[in-house]
Amino acid sequence: VVDNPPYMGSGNMNKELALVKKLYNTPKLKHLPFIFNQNFDLAISLPIYQKESNTIIIQIGNSATYENNHIDLLPIIKRFAKEDININIPFAYGSNIYANEVKNHYSPLFKKKIHYIEDFLSREEYVKKLQQVDICIMYHNRSQALGNCISLLTLGKKLYLKTNNPLWSLFKNIGVFVYDVNSIKSLCFQQFIEPLTKTEIESNIARLSATFS
Repeated sequence: VVDNPPYMGSGNMNKELALVKKLYNTPKLKHLPFIFNQNFDLAISLPIYQKESNTIIIQIGNSATYENNHIDLLPIIKRFAKEDININIPFAYGSNIYANEVKNHYSPLFKKKIHYIEDFLSREEYVKKLQQVDICIMYHNRSQALGNCISLLTLGKKLYLKTNNPLWSLFKNIGVFVYDVNSIKSLCFQQFIEPLTKTEIESNIARLSATFS
């Protein structure tokens, strides 16, 4: 039982643990490290993806759950609707009511550029599908979609997160390159889609390997 898991860095309290201690007044609460398969080994085993089109593939969120905040994100990205993009939104599980609400907001704006992934895929099929993604935006306020994030980062993709999401602190503490979703407001399209450098990708893989493999 440890209070500072090694992946958070020496002296860096797990953000979620600190929040629970504060909310429930449990200063002696300890942290027991646990993590399930986050797809690093599967993602790193895949051959390098050969992109055949200039169209930028953007993934938003990971499920049809309210915590994804798809509709709150829309004002930030709607100005890119006329660019050469396709948007993937995974909706294989969650609330049908919420999914329809998101569709009512996104489909009229992005039309044929938006694709809802509504069928369950095997783990292998899903990670292979993530190979096609160029940019991913996770607009959660809480820890969610860690397996998606690990897979995408391992595949060399650019990931935007909210800075109040505990996963932001996790990645920053281990030195992984991720980007503030609120910065998109001031970026032109080319800045928004600028890929990670080869050095950044290799650094991300090395740090993720040391933590999650």
